[in-house]
Amino acid sequence: MKLDEGEALLEVLARAASARQPLPEALRASGVAGGASVADRLDAGADLPSACAGLIPPELIGLLAGPCPPLEHAALLGAAMLRERRTARGRLFDLVAWPVVCLGAMVAALATVAGPLGLPLDHRWWPCAAVALVVAIAPLLALVSEDVAGRLPWLCGWHLHAQRAWRYERAALAARWRLDEATLDLLGSDLRRLGPVLARPDAEGHCLRLAIWHRQAGRRAQRRLGLVLATALLVMGGALLLTAAGGSIRAGLGEV
Repeated sequence: MKLDEGEALLEVLARAASARQPLPEALRASGVAGGASVADRLDAGADLPSACAGLIPPELIGLLAGPCPPLEHAALLGAAMLRERRTARGRLFDLVAWPVVCLGAMVAALATVAGPLGLPLDHRWWPCAAVALVVAIAPLLALVSEDVAGRLPWLCGWHLHAQRAWRYERAALAARWRLDEATLDLLGSDLRRLGPVLARPDAEGHCLRLAIWHRQAGRRAQRRLGLVLATALLVMGGALLLTAAGGSIRAGLGEV
């Protein structure tokens, strides 16, 4: 099942559990993908984790077993986790799209003009291609570890902001559910560092505002980085092309 379909299914479960509505009835009325299948399994006597098998990722099945956290919390948390996973995939695609397109354009340009002009594109140019590939995948260094991302904020700021936005989104859930320290780790041990923030009377709203700010800052950093990397690859490709064609250009000018 797609991530957005699993997210929709979990959101229906969360709303039904919060309203104390029978799950099979709520699932059939929702019309979400897989809802009728889960409802039939529940009516046949299966428990909720077994009924959802194959429809949501296995690592989230355990959340639905209960009793802690309760179903409405577990389903809402699972939906948030799937939404974050789907957003992270889209973020990576958007980030590498421009550099990959520019790298492909550079390779296509060099391959297209190499034959007609007789440019010396042999094994001596492989180091340049390797450097271009490194430049194209440089943003993925942020995924190695948070320490690496923190040491390279100009390169990995998009990932740092995304991590902090997700942390504050989970903190908002913790504030909404008024979790104590014993159950706070259900949403991640990194929330312990936000104890002073969670103690505020307006903790949920404050965390949601911080999450929105970090999302917006991350998108700005991502756009800047994508443009810089694309520009670097285009400049590198142009320099390679002009350098390789230098002999032919000089010969042509001399003949003229």
